[in-house]
Parts: sequence; structure tokens; C-alpha cells
Amino acid sequence: IEALAPLILTRMGNQAVMTDTKTTISGTILRGVFASRYIACRGLGKEAHKDPAFRRLFFGALRFVDANPVTCGMRSIVLPFSLQKEKAKNGAKPSAIQDLLKTTEPKLGYKSLRGYAAVPEGEGVIVPAPIRTSIALHMSRSGAGERLVGSSRDGGIFNYESIDAGQKFEGVILGAEADIAELLDACQIADGTLHARIGRSRFTQYGDVEIALPAREDVCGDGH
Repeated sequence: IEALAPLILTRMGNQAVMTDTKTTISGTILRGVFASRYIACRGLGKEAHKDPAFRRLFFGALRFVDANPVTCGMRSIVLPFSLQKEKAKNGAKPSAIQDLLKTTEPKLGYKSLRGYAAVPEGEGVIVPAPIRTSIALHMSRSGAGERLVGSSRDGGIFNYESIDAGQKFEGVILGAEADIAELLDACQIADGTLHARIGRSRFTQYGDVEIALPAREDVCGDGH
């Protein structure tokens, strides 16, 4: 999934003037994208819940896994809390790692790792997957007069944090070969790409993404 525009994936919170964003695209969002496409292509409208094939695919047969940031051409994973890295000393870049679940005598001078990272095969290193975000100031201009003036008479000002455009994420759709083929056929994704809008304020300058579907992979080893 490539972000063609900034993404606001609202994080739960109680801040009135600041909307934080999540830094990963949840499986729920992916499920919603494909469900919306399925409904539109099959013309199910508001009666989709009555369609047996829709219920079977989206409420049982298929599993949509979070799309995490991509680094080194790989889908990153959430770093476990047990991992720690050596603190920097005299400006030198730290390199040593310890796992608290695999040692009975933890070393001092280490701090916890956080966020997402990938481990390229054969390289023996942990490569962080940083997420670039920005904060934009917005004002409420609900009335026609406020839009012409370009200001809010009631002082309705708030901030949006968003994931910067240009970043890539990778998720997974798990299911039987026949069910995945049925999903793609029904969604009319012949060329392997799908354009969608996700997140908050997706009808303005936010939320534009392109989803590329690679070749299907047998993850169970049984041909299904």
C-alpha cells in the first residue's frame, strides 16, 4: 500500500484540539476497503449483510492482517518489549542487542527498543522502520460566509497529525486459494492494483492510497 497523500488513521484519545494518527494500517481498514469494493462491484448496496457469499468471505473465510511499514523491501514487525539496545557511549553508535527473555543476567547500560523493524535474512541486524508524520493546523469553516472569509468566527481551530505521503506499507490477506480468487474476481481487480481512500478526512486532501496485489503465495505448503 503506497500513500499517495497524507493519511490520518485516528488514534483513540481524548484531546479536543489534536487528532493523533496511528502508524500502521489496521486489518480492519483493509477489510473495509475490500468490502466496499466488493459491495460496489456486485451492486449489493445496503443489503450486503443478506448476501451469503459476502458474509462468508468477510465474516469467516478471509483474515485481513495489519499493513505495517516497509523497510529494506520487507514488511516490518512490531518489536517485542523484551528487546533492548545498548545506550550510546561517547557519541558512538550502539550496536549490541539483548533479549530479556533469553538471558538470566541482563547487562546494564541498555534501553528498550520500540516501534517497527525488519531483520533481513542472513544479515544479522535489526533495521528500524521509522514513520514520517506531520502536523497540520485546520480551522472550522462550516458556513458559506466563513468559507468566503477564510476564518472561523467561533474560533474552531484544531490539529491533525498525519502519515506523510510517499511511504509504503505491507499487509496480508489470509484464506483458502479459492476464497481469495473469488474475492479478487468479484472486486474486478484484473491488473493487480486498486485505488482507494482511507482514514479521516478522506474526501479532502487526505487518504489517497494505491494497493498493489502481488502473486498469491502458498503459506501452508498444502497447495491451498
